[in-house]
Amino acid sequence: MGSIRNFGTARELGLVALGAASLFVYARLLPSLTYLSSATWMPLPGGLPIPDWLRVPGPPPALAEDQKAQLHAAAAVDVALGFTLLCLLYFAAARLARGRPRPLGLAVVAGVALSMQTLAVLAPYALSSDVFSYAMYGRIFAVHGASPYLEAPIRYATDPYYPFVYWMHVPSFYGPLWTILSGWIVQAAGEEVGTAVLLFRLLQAACALGAAVAVFLCLRRSDPERALVGAVLVGWCPLVVVESGLSSHNDMLMALLLVVGLVLARGRRPILSIASVGAVVLAGLVKLTALALLPLLGIYLLRSAASWRARILVVAGSGLLTAALAAAIVLPVWVGPETFAVQTLGSRPDRYVNSLAEVALGELRRQLGATTDDLEVPLQFSGWWVGVHTDTSLYGTRDGQDALAPLPVWSELLVVGPERDGRLRLFDPVSRQVGYVPAASLGPIDPPSALMADPEIEARSRGPVGSSDLIAANRIIRLVGWSAFWLAFLLALILATGSASALVVGWVVVCLVLEYVTLTWFWPWYVLWGLLPAALVPRSRATRMTLYLGWGVLMSYALMGFMDTRFWYLHNYRALPMFGLPLVLFALDEALRGLGWLAARQLGRPPTPIQLEAVRRTRMGDA
Repeated sequence: MGSIRNFGTARELGLVALGAASLFVYARLLPSLTYLSSATWMPLPGGLPIPDWLRVPGPPPALAEDQKAQLHAAAAVDVALGFTLLCLLYFAAARLARGRPRPLGLAVVAGVALSMQTLAVLAPYALSSDVFSYAMYGRIFAVHGASPYLEAPIRYATDPYYPFVYWMHVPSFYGPLWTILSGWIVQAAGEEVGTAVLLFRLLQAACALGAAVAVFLCLRRSDPERALVGAVLVGWCPLVVVESGLSSHNDMLMALLLVVGLVLARGRRPILSIASVGAVVLAGLVKLTALALLPLLGIYLLRSAASWRARILVVAGSGLLTAALAAAIVLPVWVGPETFAVQTLGSRPDRYVNSLAEVALGELRRQLGATTDDLEVPLQFSGWWVGVHTDTSLYGTRDGQDALAPLPVWSELLVVGPERDGRLRLFDPVSRQVGYVPAASLGPIDPPSALMADPEIEARSRGPVGSSDLIAANRIIRLVGWSAFWLAFLLALILATGSASALVVGWVVVCLVLEYVTLTWFWPWYVLWGLLPAALVPRSRATRMTLYLGWGVLMSYALMGFMDTRFWYLHNYRALPMFGLPLVLFALDEALRGLGWLAARQLGRPPTPIQLEAVRRTRMGDA
């Protein structure tokens, strides 16, 4: 008994040390994000008690382009090392937290998680500006009385929140529930942008802590040896801290609702089953992606119900609850199909970012005839018309060495690429050639009506989305990606609906397939869709893979921002280390575990009670 108590005390002291080290790294890292390209200054209420070492008086000063690149490179190294160190401390804490929880250990885990979120909420920078879009869409709905699904923020350029918005031309892609919640928050904040930021941050921080509590309470009953591990996996996760209290992404609320739904589903009582469906529906009304869990959940609930009477109650009750939620939440914001326009992210040829598909797209386009110059044009680029006001020539290269055609004054040209090195990439309707012209010899003009009926000009004016190579490459990638998703989803329907733990593992695997293969528009916070539910099955291989991926995607914040520098490949191919390194780590992990198992067999060591319990749970489908 004394040895067990001594082990518990040592474990708790170790958690204190790891938590203190993690808090020290956060305290050094979060205020130093000033010149990271993806960092955004966050205004906060003036009376907030923020320590001087965490306080920043305002946004960073404007810099020249070469200064931006140099300072970003220095910050990127700090971010990559900082996040890697935080993840190492996090993995060590999860390993150390094994065993039945004691009150002191639980207090340490809870205290450190709360401290991490406090630092994040008070931090001067975030790694995304989405919180300003949330606030602006909320104001369009609740203050201006319009629909954020139909009108972009630029329509309200005099709004006090507008100067902070990045996606000023884009209507909302978020679910009705999030639009309503955003409206409530900005109404409470009024015109104080800092107060709105604080409220959004507090909401997502509370969701992260709530998810850790839900995971702990669930595992305390189903797998008490891993209950504290589950709390650490959520509460101490660097990705969770960054995307909740720091950047306040609504994916945290969606993931919390998914966890609540999966926990309620374990109750196997009709009322709890109905409530679990309601929680997942609410998650889908924050972000549509969550609704993919409903078929898996529904089949599991029907298979696990005690009788046909219980199945009928679950189906009827779930249908009534879903209808009530739709009436209460969807109808107030409904404006037609545009309310769920997020589906376009799964098909449009210009929706590629931070994904393996983005890398594949470039290679496929090259195979289909695109040139290097074509690939340098951003996918969202669209053309406009310019006129020549000084005699010049159309050059075949950006350095102006290969003249393709003379361009007399008043020549009308279509811009087909952004300006770089003082030259614009243009299409000449007369010679039907694409080349470069010094930007100083050009000026904007109205589109010539006589040329707009030309099919080639019409396609080129739409930018890369009008090119045949992009359309064909996009079709191939979508076919492969969605085929993989539906195959994984079908297998999950068949194999992952027999037990509560299998259901969670099936959902986590589906999320991994989405993130690796299907999603072409990807951001680090999407990993939260599977990461928080994965904490409910801490012994699963899918959980370990998701945790490694959580570290990999954090590297994107360091790798972004090197475009148009000599380290351009770090930006262009950032998806390879983001997704590839976690696979390598997972493979090494599996290899080491396999070697350890073989060594134990060779030495004839008997399995420990914990190992026997894990085997028993695996055979029963409960782990």
